[in-house]
Amino acid sequence: MKKILMILMCCLMLVGCSNKTEEVKEYPVDEFSNMYWEIFNYGAKEFEKLTDEEQYGGKQTPEERTAFAISIYAKLQKEKMDEYGFKYNVPIKIRGKVSQTPDSDTNFLKLDSLDNDSDCLFINIKMIDDISSLQKDDVVVIQAEFLEDSAGLAGFVGNGKIISK
Repeated sequence: MKKILMILMCCLMLVGCSNKTEEVKEYPVDEFSNMYWEIFNYGAKEFEKLTDEEQYGGKQTPEERTAFAISIYAKLQKEKMDEYGFKYNVPIKIRGKVSQTPDSDTNFLKLDSLDNDSDCLFINIKMIDDISSLQKDDVVVIQAEFLEDSAGLAGFVGNGKIISK
């Protein structure tokens, strides 16, 4: 009985010690947007090179064709995401400035560079938090993730939450 108890305690210690939580990496929007647009454009360019059969898998209905195309696009995009160490549905943090008064109807938040002289391309983040309290030029940190397949938003950044304002 003591041996069984010792074995169970060792197992519990091993499991407890192996539960490391990875820190979510934070990117300034300037840095992130450059990577994001490379990933986005790579997926689009590679998708255009495919035949109709490869893009749509011979599906007939618009819904089936769209769903199939999204899955193919997500796979192509993942190739470039791997280069940067991004994964689908894994949180990242993005720090930037709200570039326009948020649209609470669509719940997309447009982030821009903190540096007005930057060549940063904006990014839109589909938010799950209420963004009605945000104003243009607010500096925020958003936790979000690349969406693999969410209502046609594959490859977009979404599930955004306001971490700090």
